[in-house]
Amino acid sequence: MSEVLRRLVEMSPMSVGEYVDFCLFDSVFGYYRKDRCRVGRRGDFYTASSLNPKLFSDLLKEAFFNVAKSNFPDFEIGDFKFCEIGAEPELNLFENSKVLRIGEPLDLCGNLFVFSNELLDARPFDKFCFTGGEVLKQYCRFQESGKVEIFYEKASDFEAEYLRGYFGDLDGGFTLDFSFDALDLLKKICRQSWRGVLIFADYFRTVEELLSFECGTARSYFKHAATSDIFSNSCECDITFSPAVEPFLDILKAEGFSFAECAAQGSFFMKNSQNEIRRVVETAGVFSPEKRALAEFLTPPHMGESFKVLCGARF
Repeated sequence: MSEVLRRLVEMSPMSVGEYVDFCLFDSVFGYYRKDRCRVGRRGDFYTASSLNPKLFSDLLKEAFFNVAKSNFPDFEIGDFKFCEIGAEPELNLFENSKVLRIGEPLDLCGNLFVFSNELLDARPFDKFCFTGGEVLKQYCRFQESGKVEIFYEKASDFEAEYLRGYFGDLDGGFTLDFSFDALDLLKKICRQSWRGVLIFADYFRTVEELLSFECGTARSYFKHAATSDIFSNSCECDITFSPAVEPFLDILKAEGFSFAECAAQGSFFMKNSQNEIRRVVETAGVFSPEKRALAEFLTPPHMGESFKVLCGARF
C-alpha cells in the first residue's frame, strides 16, 4: 500500500473537500507542494501564462490601465504596483511585481493591480446533491484495496441555505461542485488594505450555465488527459472545477468594489486591450508564434471562451 493511500485510509471517512485539500495542498504529498513541472508540454495542463507569457502580460497590462482609467479619472500609472497571487514557480508575468506563491501569507496594501490565473478553481471544493427536497454533501471512504466508497450526509443548514439562494430548490439528483473555501479566499484578498484593480482569470461559469451540468464540473488533469474521476492518481494530478461567478461578484460589491463584472476572456481583451491586439495583428507574421498565441487567447474554441475574467475596481 502506497503512503498516499495509507494516509487516505487513515483520514477516511472525509468530505470531498477534505480529499481535494489533501491531494492539492498536503505539506508532504500535495500536488501544488511538490517541486515538479505542472504547466506546459511536460506538465499536466496548459494555461495562458505558459502559452506566451510576454503577450499575455502585455494584454493584461493594457487591460489593467484601461479599467483603472475608466473608473478613476485621476489615475496615474506610476502610483500602482503589480501583485500576482498563486503564480507557479518561475512563471510570474510582471517585472518587479509582488508575487505571493501558494501557501504564502496574504500581504496586500497600497495601490495595486492584483492578478491571479486559475487560483479560485484550484481551491478545495465539495460535491452537493439536490434530491428529495434536501441538499446532501458527498463523502468518501478509502479502503486498503484502493476502492473508494461514496456516501452522502445532509449538508449544514448554512451550506444548504446559501446554495439555494443562488440555485433555488433543485431536485432530481442534480450535482453541484462548489467551494466555500474559494469564497473565503476572495474575501480575505478583498479585506486587505489596498485599492486598485483586480483581474482573476478562471474557469468561471454562471449559475445558468452550471445548471446544464447535472453531474457537476469536477475533473482532473493528468498528462493532459482530462477525466471526471477525481479519485484516480491521487496527489499526482491537478483537480479542478468550474466556480459559479455570481457569488464572487457579490463579494466584490460587498467589499467596496464600485465596478465588478465577469466576461469571457476573448471579449474582455477585445474591449480593454485593443492597442496590443492591433499591434500583433498589424505587425506579426501570419504564422508567427505571437499571432497564434493571440488567436488562442481570443477565440471561443480555445481560451477565449473557456476562460472567464472576473474584474473589479476599488478606488
